[in-house]
Amino acid sequence: EAGPVDTRIQPSASSDVYKRPGGHMHIEGGKPRVLDTGMLRGHADVSPTVGYGGSLNAKNTDLFMARCHIEDNSSTRAGGSISLKRSIAHIEQSSVYSGTSTDGGGLFCIDTNLRLLGVVFKDNVASNDGGGLYTAGTGDVFVEQCHLVSNETHRNGAGMCVRMKRGRHEVIQSVFEQNFAGYSGAG
Repeated sequence: EAGPVDTRIQPSASSDVYKRPGGHMHIEGGKPRVLDTGMLRGHADVSPTVGYGGSLNAKNTDLFMARCHIEDNSSTRAGGSISLKRSIAHIEQSSVYSGTSTDGGGLFCIDTNLRLLGVVFKDNVASNDGGGLYTAGTGDVFVEQCHLVSNETHRNGAGMCVRMKRGRHEVIQSVFEQNFAGYSGAG
């Protein structure tokens, strides 16, 4: 059960666009739970180099997310749909569709302990690396019973790009199909 919530949430404007990190939600600290939620058409655009999390930007937090549908979000830098930094995150039984960004079209995480269980990443695009998801830095990453399909990147890792310095990275009972990488690692 989640503890007290010490969270800042910045909802989107009526146009579904919020020009700050986290198009729909920006969360710092605490143990927020996001359940049974749809986040559509968000955009993070602080500047061409600093737009994180078109739908959700979380840092220094312990996030639990379940049964969410995230679609058609974008950011100018990283995490077309979701960006996680220096956090603990557990995401399950959710879908991340049609996110676009420079790195991590669907999800971008750095220095984060991440567990994905039963998450579908579909039709996400990164102009650089990690069409479906991009993981970097330190932390343990577990991808279990996930489906990464029809994601695209112009460079490396259409389904998933891993650039971990320390920590474990495990993919368990997951499916990669019809992903396209312009350079290497279409899976």
